[in-house]
Amino acid sequence: MQLKDWDTSTNASQSVTADGVVTPQDIDLSGITETGTLYLQATTSTRSVTDGTIGTYPIQYQTSSTGGTASINTTDAAYAPILWDNLNKWDNDASTGTLQKYYFHAVFIPTNYRHATNTGADRNKENHEKDYLEGRNAATEWGESPKFTENSSGSGDDRRLEHQTVRFIMNLKSDGTYDAATLNSASIKLKRNKKMTISGSGNNAWSNISDGWPSITTATLTSGESADVTLVKIEDATDSGSGATEAKPARFVAIIAPQTLGANSASGATIGTDYLTLTLGSGTATEKTYTLKAADKDGLTLKYGSQYTLTATLTKFELNPGTIAVEAWKEESGEGNFEWQ
Repeated sequence: MQLKDWDTSTNASQSVTADGVVTPQDIDLSGITETGTLYLQATTSTRSVTDGTIGTYPIQYQTSSTGGTASINTTDAAYAPILWDNLNKWDNDASTGTLQKYYFHAVFIPTNYRHATNTGADRNKENHEKDYLEGRNAATEWGESPKFTENSSGSGDDRRLEHQTVRFIMNLKSDGTYDAATLNSASIKLKRNKKMTISGSGNNAWSNISDGWPSITTATLTSGESADVTLVKIEDATDSGSGATEAKPARFVAIIAPQTLGANSASGATIGTDYLTLTLGSGTATEKTYTLKAADKDGLTLKYGSQYTLTATLTKFELNPGTIAVEAWKEESGEGNFEWQ
């Protein structure tokens, strides 16, 4: 199983089969860096969902000096795998001896709000939404374990698990008038309009879904809910050293629901509304707040599974004398004589 887009790590994998049941040992869960639950659903193109076709696989993630490994925790009380013996082996006409083909749909729901790239004390605060994952694979013969990886030709990755959220990154740098400490102390807020929700039933993948199957949707924020997301700093800026061409920028990030930011609803408007605010010197006498508008009235549309990176440069505009020129000496002429007195 591979995760599409943000992560590219790989792990060794193998499995053993006993009595038609796949017992996970070191199942390859490449790119999953969270503890959570993987839900797996099996269905056919001709049959409704039947008992035993939804499995629950608790995922444990253990860190190590080399990064970490995700694996299925078979000792967890919630572990309820799909058993091949509970699936229909033959198609509608069993007399033909044609094995049934199954389509698998997977949803991964993390336990916590965190992301592997943030290793500091605030690592649980980076995700303003849990990093939900979802994927579907091609037709799989009965008895063959489903995979969510690149297809056999290696020409596509449409079978991997995809992020259902958006990762928004802001690189903050300066033209040299602000030092790294100032950049690192910046407060950056994103105006959001929607959040992720999980419902107990219903999904746009299949028409016949058993109760309890998780469905990931986006919902509009309701009254009283926070509409501002504070981006989390995951990398500090550094000042330029000897031989460096420029300082390393500070990096801030937020994981949010797919949505459009900074759209202008006013009729005939030609520019979007504010969607990002940046504050320097919060709580001090020198506090300054800057805002960023969307480039046009339609705003900035953030699509699921995508990472958006905005690089912003802080400049300090000072009151300086304009062009200064010195008037040339003026030549004056005249005549006179020195007389002895």
